[in-house]
Amino acid sequence: MESTHALPGEDGMSLADKVFTVLKQEILSLGIKPREYLVIREVAARYGISPTPVREAFIRLEREGWLRIDGRRGAQVLLPSSQTLLDIVETEAVLEAHAASRAAANATSDQLHALAEILAAADAALEAGQYDRCRDLGDQFHGQLYAIAGNRYLRDIILALEEQIMRIRTLLWNVDEAPVVDSARQHHEILEALQRHDPEGAHRAMYHHTIWYEKKLVATLEFM
Repeated sequence: MESTHALPGEDGMSLADKVFTVLKQEILSLGIKPREYLVIREVAARYGISPTPVREAFIRLEREGWLRIDGRRGAQVLLPSSQTLLDIVETEAVLEAHAASRAAANATSDQLHALAEILAAADAALEAGQYDRCRDLGDQFHGQLYAIAGNRYLRDIILALEEQIMRIRTLLWNVDEAPVVDSARQHHEILEALQRHDPEGAHRAMYHHTIWYEKKLVATLEFM
């Protein structure tokens, strides 16, 4: 972790909430690596606060599956097992496919046009070799699709699952370049089903899109 005494966060947040937020973001960005050990007093000293809010943040992070607390001294950052990741992927695939099915039934012409514009920009980024931008636009496509589906609880659950997958996906991108070309093609297949207002087709295309690369990531994880 980088040494700093700044503790970012909104003024209305408690110290425990601020510590939770900054540590979770560092775990997600791999600023804190899987299996790294965090000591409560060291984290407290880094931010110039007492150990109590740090301990509270650790408990919340453990509850969400990011840490395993070791007594009262500190905690280890967890690396999910392959089986855990497979369970997450399968659950996410079912939920994303359902969201796509709802979106196919609900989408207006303006919403479909907006989705097409996102994918056009992603295609341009891919052609220019801007893979990070292409991935970001892919995330925007998914986000817009969730909005069209019209169920915020469904969206929130998907995003919570995606956080667990994103940490491992980011880790493995350093080993094996993500196949953004295939992913971009699949986005177009999903859009085509939405444009046909074909819930079954959208469900099928999204399920395949969600599960195909994640299972490859899980298989790669077994050799790390």
